[in-house]
Amino acid sequence: MQSKRNLIATLTDELVARPLHLRASRILQKNSLDEEALVSLRSAETKTFRDIYANMRSGTYHKLRHRLNNICLLNLFFHAVEAINQSLTSYFQSVEYIGPARVRSERFYRQQELEVSEISPDGRNLPMFLASLSRPRLEHFSDWVEKMFGYGVSVRKSEGHISINLEQSGKSINVVDTGYGVSQVLPVLAQIWWMRQGVRDRRFIPARSKNRKLLAIEQPELHLHPAHQALLADVFVEALSARSTSSSEVDLSFLVETHSESMVNRLGELVAKGDIAPEDLQIVIFGDSQANLGESDIQLSTYDHNGILQNWPYGFFNY
Repeated sequence: MQSKRNLIATLTDELVARPLHLRASRILQKNSLDEEALVSLRSAETKTFRDIYANMRSGTYHKLRHRLNNICLLNLFFHAVEAINQSLTSYFQSVEYIGPARVRSERFYRQQELEVSEISPDGRNLPMFLASLSRPRLEHFSDWVEKMFGYGVSVRKSEGHISINLEQSGKSINVVDTGYGVSQVLPVLAQIWWMRQGVRDRRFIPARSKNRKLLAIEQPELHLHPAHQALLADVFVEALSARSTSSSEVDLSFLVETHSESMVNRLGELVAKGDIAPEDLQIVIFGDSQANLGESDIQLSTYDHNGILQNWPYGFFNY
């Protein structure tokens, strides 16, 4: 008998609590309890709630309305913080970094039965990364590098070793025999190409939205002669131009630390040609402070529509 009474009491409590929970949920769906919100809430299931909303509109329940409004605002604040946290988490999970000094290439690398899906900041695992690519992907990467720099890239495997070769005009040359600059730029090119594929972090991409990525690079022009430094500017602009196409799923941006006059001047030429809009580029100049050698002066410089630098410090490039 006692258990039956407890059961009845529990069911009664649930029946009473259910409309309260429903009303609370509907109130919290509002950003604030303004007039429009109260009008939309007045179609409550019970006369008690309809009277409460009417009294809040008339000013009779001013304190109650004020408290509930603060709760709605606080609930909105928590939802905003959660959304910002998710957005920042997704963004920074898509940031990649290439350091200023990539490792020197070797003639042969010991083959490892490992699948490498990302490139280390110093480019040390680039051979294993390229060896892990499927044949179609490696060919796609080689074709893209050839379009930008004039030579393709291949991976040779033999007797437990692999080597990276450059392909040009029917000739295949080990990367070691092509100069130190190639070993420095290949990790940069591979990282740009790979990020453009949109392969990583797809679980963080909302439906029908682009995958936003940022690649931070220090001194990509290291050990390259001026003409190839300028070609790097073309690579960046080509990648930025591709993000605007409807077929591209990647919105790629770059943060580049450089001292290359050739790269800066080439970017101006590309702006003048209309290959990139001046508002898509910004140069942040760090210079020695005249007042204190331990501090730096920071200036912002931009390009106009003719590709001419604005607010450029005199003497930065010896002119």
